Amino acid sequence: MQGNKIAVIDLGTTSTKILISEYKNKSFQEVFRKKYESNLGDGLHESKIISREAVNKNLQILLQINNLLKEYNVGKAKIFSTEVLRSAQNSNEVVSQIEQGSGLPVRVLTHDEESFAFWNGLTSDLECSGLIAGYDVGGGSYQFMYGTKKELHGVKLVKKGVNYYLNNFTPNDPPLPQDFDRIEEDVAHDIQDLTICLGKETPFIHGSSSVLDFYKEAGYVMTPYKYSLSHPYQLDLSETKRMYYKVRCLPYEERQKYFPSLPFFMKGTYVGTAIFLKLAEKTGITFELPSNNNIANGLIYLLAEGLL
Repeated sequence: MQGNKIAVIDLGTTSTKILISEYKNKSFQEVFRKKYESNLGDGLHESKIISREAVNKNLQILLQINNLLKEYNVGKAKIFSTEVLRSAQNSNEVVSQIEQGSGLPVRVLTHDEESFAFWNGLTSDLECSGLIAGYDVGGGSYQFMYGTKKELHGVKLVKKGVNYYLNNFTPNDPPLPQDFDRIEEDVAHDIQDLTICLGKETPFIHGSSSVLDFYKEAGYVMTPYKYSLSHPYQLDLSETKRMYYKVRCLPYEERQKYFPSLPFFMKGTYVGTAIFLKLAEKTGITFELPSNNNIANGLIYLLAEGLL
């Protein structure tokens, strides 16, 4: 008998993520979550082409995911992708190869669909009647958004992600302080048209599949946040900055020790933090809610309801 579990596979620039949830009476219970280092977008910024080698690596990961779908008796599953397949010149060919090789349908989300799904994933259980901000960074792009639980008011998408900054701004290992200074200057230039001032009381959700886990393992000083089950902690941005300056220029091998359960996450996390801190500075936000929620959480709901 087909199960009532739903799976979303997020095919990103640097990683592939799977989220399996059980859907009953309009509510979800997470069953399984995993993140793979897949690097589909390796070399994409220069060539505009996804290589055959990268496709093959991802197909091998998707075969492992297919076994998980059987193991957990998943009734509905779909692959979603965003900037990596929006920007590749051979996107249609790659989609066809992935669908044939994995046996799963692929949906390349528009930017509007991506923002809507991510916003749902971040705010679904947040008890807040005022403004909320959210941030998502990937290998190929990052986006900042703000609004209320009922309505997404604005989105700023920048088509420069972690891979872009690693390749063009941090050629050294360990990276140099001036590398990060240049990243911050570049981000400040790209977001100069952001004129919204959200203020110090606005929750700023730092969403990704692993941010909260990383903060716990790395020893960030956090306090309980009582207005959300999926975002149970908050921290002042002075703590985020403290850890940013402590770790950002360490060699990659040293950075990995801060997140031993998922060491490859540390390759670009401090690039993502540099972007995050510039966004907070620009919009007047003073604290963050680190979250493991990401676009997959929103996609689970939309897929269950037949909206995607």
